[in-house]
Amino acid sequence: MTVSEAVKQRRTIRAFENRPVDREVLFSICDDARLYACSANLQPIRFKIVSEKAESDAIFPLIRLAGYIPGYALEEKEQPPAYILIATEDTNPKNWQFEAGAVCTSIMLLAKEKGLETCCIGNFDKAQTATLLQSENFSLISSTIW
Repeated sequence: MTVSEAVKQRRTIRAFENRPVDREVLFSICDDARLYACSANLQPIRFKIVSEKAESDAIFPLIRLAGYIPGYALEEKEQPPAYILIATEDTNPKNWQFEAGAVCTSIMLLAKEKGLETCCIGNFDKAQTATLLQSENFSLISSTIW
């Protein structure tokens, strides 16, 4: 698949196949995505992969997926089986919107290349998610989910 094909075929998914995603595939995506075009080449983005069912199930109530659609709710079988959380160690990151957008775009295209569908989420309870994952040293800024 070419980059052009991935861009044209990628869609924002809101109902997922609740099947496991190989953790090694997620690591590979993050390893490639860390090379995204970064402001001043500071590379402030950190990744947290969540692929264990118990953690994924605990995170799901903290996201607001398609919250602008009245009455929208996923059935349990449609919930995402894995997440890549995007974070920074910088408590006041400059350009964080650029950084999150650039790295999420890379992640979504890399996932598409591997046959995975994604949805980029910025609307979730960051404080509760950080507490849940014991990652309070990170400022969570986004989430890409499968």
